[in-house]
Amino acid sequence: MTHKIKGLVLLFMIILVVGSLAACTAAQPSSSPSGIKAGSGSLAIKTPVPSKSSAVTTVTPQNKVSGTGTIDAANYANLNFGSAGQVIAINVKKGDHVTRDAVLAKLDTADLEVALAQAKVAQGQSSVLLTQAKTGLDQAKLAQVQANTALAAAQFNLDRTAAVKDIQDEISKLQRQIEVSKQMMAERIALNSEGSADYYLSQIKTAQAQLIKQQKDLLDLLTGSETGTVMAGVATYEIGGQEYDRLVVQDVRMKELAVEVAQNVVDQTATGITLAQLGIDQANNGLVLAQKNLDLIKKHIDQSTIAAPFDGLVAGVNPRVGDFITIPAALPKPVIFLIDPASLELVIAANELDVPRVKIGQKAAVSIDAFPDIKLDGQVSAISSVPTLHGSVVDYDITITFPVPSNMEVKVGMNAAAVITAE
Repeated sequence: MTHKIKGLVLLFMIILVVGSLAACTAAQPSSSPSGIKAGSGSLAIKTPVPSKSSAVTTVTPQNKVSGTGTIDAANYANLNFGSAGQVIAINVKKGDHVTRDAVLAKLDTADLEVALAQAKVAQGQSSVLLTQAKTGLDQAKLAQVQANTALAAAQFNLDRTAAVKDIQDEISKLQRQIEVSKQMMAERIALNSEGSADYYLSQIKTAQAQLIKQQKDLLDLLTGSETGTVMAGVATYEIGGQEYDRLVVQDVRMKELAVEVAQNVVDQTATGITLAQLGIDQANNGLVLAQKNLDLIKKHIDQSTIAAPFDGLVAGVNPRVGDFITIPAALPKPVIFLIDPASLELVIAANELDVPRVKIGQKAAVSIDAFPDIKLDGQVSAISSVPTLHGSVVDYDITITFPVPSNMEVKVGMNAAAVITAE
């Protein structure tokens, strides 16, 4: 019982002390220590506001965009053979440095070399056929010229023969007319009809003048040489008391037949020219096909060798000597992977809020973890238009290219960082 009474007394005394302290606090002015908020059951830390003269702040520059990533090759080549075949030579290994145009690997081209020789022979034969076809066309054209000349000569002979016949008919007509006029004039003289006799005398003189002209024309035709083949047949005419042998003047029908024969030859030569032209076309097509086949084989031979397109470092070699390479597009990996170690790139991720300030060509300082004391000068070469999402964070890839000094052994895959001087 005594202990209980003592406990109650002690509790009562504590209550009195707390009440006194509360009363004193209420009576004092409302000021509190710095950093403690009055009237609160908890402490609230406030950031002190220094005077302007003593302010020291650290702010990230607004014209800088930074990021990290791994180094990759800016200039690289996946090298493959252009045709199928068996690998007979691999002249490099991973890590080798090569110069431009150096032969890196080769396929067996023995069969292609045989096919190339055969294609060259076929091309030569096609060329000969084309030359022969052109010669045939020239001959056909010459034959056509000769046939046209023969046709013209036959037509000339026909026309001249027809003219001779017409003149002969006219001469015979005039001769009959003169004879008739003479008889009529004699009758009028016998009847003492001088007026009528003078009329017939005038008719005789006119007919004789025409007869002389026709005889002269006939003489010119008969004594002139004909053009073309002399055909058999003899006819004799007496003009002015002289006989003329018509060895080359045949009847009209014979000359018409000669014209028909000459026309047939002309038609045949036209057909010959058409056939010769078709021969040229076929020979041309054969030559084109032969040339295409030759070019294709040469292409396969060229594609059976892999040469370095630039000075670089061999980063991968997949086949071995003796392997058979199938269709290049079906290969899971390139035959040789070549990179240019003197021109590398770094891809960093920039937040969507920073990307608008980044432009192509802006300068960037590149720091490589393996070379902490060296900064390389680079520039922005590409900005991705497609975002990379990390939850609710939206980033865009920015590619920075930079040259590497020859004395730095920078390798693909090294970690690096870049700081871009943005707008």
